[in-house]
Amino acid sequence: MTAEPAMPATPLAHFTLIKEALPTWITQASAARMAVLGRADKTLPEAFESTSTDARQRLKSAVAAQWTAQNAVDKHLRHLQDAEAFAEPLLKQALLERYGLDEDVRETHLRLYAPANLPWWAHDVTAGVSSRTVSLLHAALHNFAASETFTADSAFITRPDTQGLFDIKHIKHRITIGQFKSLVRELDIGRRYQQHLEEQLGFNQPLAKAVLQARVIRHSKAAFKTAVQSALMLEQIDMSTHDLMLRLVENHQGLLLNGAPLCCHDLTLMDTPLTGIVVIAADLNQGRQPRPVLVYVPDDPEHPLKHYPDGASFVKELTRQLRQPAYQRFFCRFVPQAQRGLFLARLHERLSHVTWQPTRARDPLPSWREAPVDKPHLQIGTRRVQADLWDHLYQHQLDKILNDAREIAVSTAYADRMARWAWWDNLEHILTDVLNAALLVATPFMPVLGQLMLAYSAWQLADEVFEGLLDWTQGRRVDAIEHVVGIAQSVVQLGIFGAGASLGALARVKASAFVEGLKPVQLADGRQRLWHPDLAPYRQPELAPVAGAKPDAEGFHQRQEQKIMRLDSHHYAVSQDPHTSQYRILHPKRPDAYQPEVFSNGAGTLVHEGEAPMTWDSTRLMQRLTPTTADLTPAELARIRDISGTATEELQRIYVECTALPPLLADTLERFELRRAVEGFGDLVRKGTPTGETDDWTAQSLTELPGWPVERAIEVFDAADLSGASMKYGDREAGAAQTLRISRQAVQAGQLPEQIVGYLSEGELEGLLGAPLPAAPAREQALRNRLGDYLDTQQAAIFEHRYRLAYASDDTSARLVQQTCPQLPDALVQRLLSRARPEERRVITEEQRLPLRLKRQAQALQLEVQATHAYEGLYPDVPLGADTERLLLNALRLYTDTFANLRISVHEHTPTGRLRCSVGPEDAGISKVLLRIANDRYTLPDARERTFDLYEATLRLLPDTHLNVLGYRPGQGAALKQWLLAKLLPPAARRVALAQPPLAPVIQRETLHLLKWPDFRALRQLFGLGRSVEARIARLYPRMTDEEVRSVATLMDTPQGLSTLEAFENEKNRLAQDLHTWLLTPTASADRALADQERLYRINVGAVLRDCWEQRPQDYRSEYGDPLFGRALDFSGYALQGALKDFPRLRADFGHVTSLNMTGAAMLDSDAIFLHNFPQLRTLDLTGNRLTELPAQ
Repeated sequence: MTAEPAMPATPLAHFTLIKEALPTWITQASAARMAVLGRADKTLPEAFESTSTDARQRLKSAVAAQWTAQNAVDKHLRHLQDAEAFAEPLLKQALLERYGLDEDVRETHLRLYAPANLPWWAHDVTAGVSSRTVSLLHAALHNFAASETFTADSAFITRPDTQGLFDIKHIKHRITIGQFKSLVRELDIGRRYQQHLEEQLGFNQPLAKAVLQARVIRHSKAAFKTAVQSALMLEQIDMSTHDLMLRLVENHQGLLLNGAPLCCHDLTLMDTPLTGIVVIAADLNQGRQPRPVLVYVPDDPEHPLKHYPDGASFVKELTRQLRQPAYQRFFCRFVPQAQRGLFLARLHERLSHVTWQPTRARDPLPSWREAPVDKPHLQIGTRRVQADLWDHLYQHQLDKILNDAREIAVSTAYADRMARWAWWDNLEHILTDVLNAALLVATPFMPVLGQLMLAYSAWQLADEVFEGLLDWTQGRRVDAIEHVVGIAQSVVQLGIFGAGASLGALARVKASAFVEGLKPVQLADGRQRLWHPDLAPYRQPELAPVAGAKPDAEGFHQRQEQKIMRLDSHHYAVSQDPHTSQYRILHPKRPDAYQPEVFSNGAGTLVHEGEAPMTWDSTRLMQRLTPTTADLTPAELARIRDISGTATEELQRIYVECTALPPLLADTLERFELRRAVEGFGDLVRKGTPTGETDDWTAQSLTELPGWPVERAIEVFDAADLSGASMKYGDREAGAAQTLRISRQAVQAGQLPEQIVGYLSEGELEGLLGAPLPAAPAREQALRNRLGDYLDTQQAAIFEHRYRLAYASDDTSARLVQQTCPQLPDALVQRLLSRARPEERRVITEEQRLPLRLKRQAQALQLEVQATHAYEGLYPDVPLGADTERLLLNALRLYTDTFANLRISVHEHTPTGRLRCSVGPEDAGISKVLLRIANDRYTLPDARERTFDLYEATLRLLPDTHLNVLGYRPGQGAALKQWLLAKLLPPAARRVALAQPPLAPVIQRETLHLLKWPDFRALRQLFGLGRSVEARIARLYPRMTDEEVRSVATLMDTPQGLSTLEAFENEKNRLAQDLHTWLLTPTASADRALADQERLYRINVGAVLRDCWEQRPQDYRSEYGDPLFGRALDFSGYALQGALKDFPRLRADFGHVTSLNMTGAAMLDSDAIFLHNFPQLRTLDLTGNRLTELPAQ
């Protein structure tokens, strides 16, 4: 049984995922092939990105089949050695046994001198002597003819350096040149190598030979299919040719090309046969007219298969390629070894010639230069293949292997009968790298893959691991591909050497920071991929909503029946799963692309799974809360955050757990939006823009304008046909003739001033607009201006009216709470009622009163609202209320000694006017009065001719002794205001400043939970932080102390521990997904108030369960004193009443919960399904519920 490859010594973040994604065709490849793949250029052709998914899938199938077929051939010939590998041990053993020499036969060289008249080489001819330098290994491969003689100057030397310098090796006393020649002839490595080849190629085993032939042909066909798919994808052939070539592979008979019988031809160049290249056309031996041709050049780096309109076009393209040295080296694989040197020399002569070029001054180039020949005569010829193409190719490749081997490893008999001078002349002209490649004589059966094939293979490997690979930039794409190929190389090597191999000896994978940061995701078909959380490829600019379009409650726009998410000025199409209600982003071009999940808190906050809110700054956190906040400035966002007293951790939790905005933040944001709308109300009226009002404020305000005819009225109807319910403004007793009837839709559209101008008489209009009356066309605008100016003076009243309408509740229980605490918004009222106990709900419903516990909580919550609104008043565009005055003065009293023996009272207009607030001891020796003349304008009783803002007025009111204590002087009101803004920024400071008995200045924990979720120490690590083991553990279990985290991290920082940690992370993610899906499940009631109440129950239950999962088991005692181990879960008093009937069976493990208290939870039989999630319960308390039967086990 094969050992499982081990992980690298330093685990990469996604090593296991990548390793498991590697296809068998790559894990079964040889290390040599993986090394070639690792070195290859991973750049894909530009046209590749624009191809269809189907085309790329066909290519992937072809590439996999080609690798599989090649692996089978490689495995069959795994014992076949190249010439050097075969010869080296034979030569070393012979030298050691015969002469006691243990020489490195690759590094020790021969410097041979021979009389120049011997015609077998021509190099460095001096004084009638010719020389050549060759390693002992190559000398043994080249062999010696019996007739070859050398002068006494010949010697054993070291390998010459780049300048040709070397040292003499003094071993002639142990072996002479002649003795070495004799040894080589006696070894006859060439003969032995021929025997080795014949044995490996199955010459003596017909069955093995037949199997090899079948495998080689299968690979040849697979490689041709890959070339066909590549050519189609790169538009080098059309679809009809593609289909024809595939039929050729399947040996179909009677194929036609352009109406003529299809024929295959061998190619010759300068009378040299080229083994493996196929020209496909009509019979080229018949007729001379130009005709289209298809040329197959296996593993061509640019186009292995390409269609040409005629032969001349092919010759032109081939000439272009052959001018490149790299292509010449590649092309030599098709040339017989016996002709390669002369082939390259002749090719060079035909492609270029030396000509004289006139030179200019300072031109460093010589006058005689090589220039390309425009139309070189390459003597291209073809010969029709008469046999089956694939058998023909196999036989020619087999012949080439044997013939090339005979030229590379020369037998003694062949050396004696060959023309040695011609052999050496050919060898001299072969480039070094071509010669080294030639040593791999089995190349026709085991070819080195071409550049295109290698790029495709590398991409295909990466495509099995990464999602959206083609969406990335070229740099990131290559980085990711290199990373995967590196891991594949290591896996292959580990598989070859065994799991016990030393990892230090194997290829090290260079970690990619980009790949390490990718997110594992699961595609719709269940496959796992690594995804780059960048939504740029998902953008769809054409989906931008029309101007003025409003998003729905969840924050989505609608266009053309498509949900649209707006994010940072970009737009994305979103779909919703009808079964799970999950939202996912759609890719504009790839339907099978990964669809990132979008999480919604149901109130406009949207965050997708690839984001890391825990890394955002406070501005970004605020900006992403709702579609409205997305357009606010950083200063406006900071103001809303400061007023609401919302900490960064609370903002983060909104995104992490998809919770609603904290009530005070939602209230502050609503007030900010409302105030801005009210401030622009007058401008809308002046411009004639639709106001969208629902409270008929323009109709009422028109009747309040000075000069409005007292006997006239405006009646606004709900229905467009002026029927049904209506509201009358002005003279409520006015008859039909004195009443303008108008629909609410017309009022909202801004049509009221227009109708008033047409309705009132000129005299009435003159009284309303003044005399002289403007010309008729200008009257409507004059009325709009008058009405807009009046509305500007009513902003405070309009704001308060609309704000109270917004937070008022139509629920009977909620109204009871708001009667006790009129400043409590409906959102907080609903939260309060969601935690009401069954008995308290009964009292509210039957006795129409608020139980004491809820009343005290409501009063405490109202104090928080008052404090927030009071702090809001410190901003210049907000009317100053009495609570803001009290907040300021109490802050001075609490945080300074200013109010020692001092009492300040604020009155309306006069010292005897309405008392707004008073601060300081009643028996204080000094009593001061501050008069409020208008909004934010105050004066002193003895200096009423001058007015100031509250801060400056306070400084001018204080006696000098108190000013000295305070540290501010008159004229420094702005500085005092900034000090107060900073001092009162924490909500606790505001609470202390405003609290009056019986309300305590410190908020109770139970009440605090209604304002915000618990703030754990490690909340900052709950989402989107680094991948360190400690950070991951702290994110999983935020209640752990730092010391506990470090202790657990030490145990988990092993391959097995990391696997366990990943499993826990997945489990927590599944818990979050299950709870979120349940939260989005349709509620039992369609009534909005009841539905909101049910969602609140779900939010509360989800928060408790998440908190429970994050806590470790521990020893505790039951209420009866029994010792237990695990966790106790308490849902007593939650008033569930059927809210759990659709609760899912959670995929997270709650086996550590051993005690569950559901006392007084108003459970119905339908809620019992919830209990199935706790299989290890030791105690279960169901007292005070509405069950008619015991839950099934």
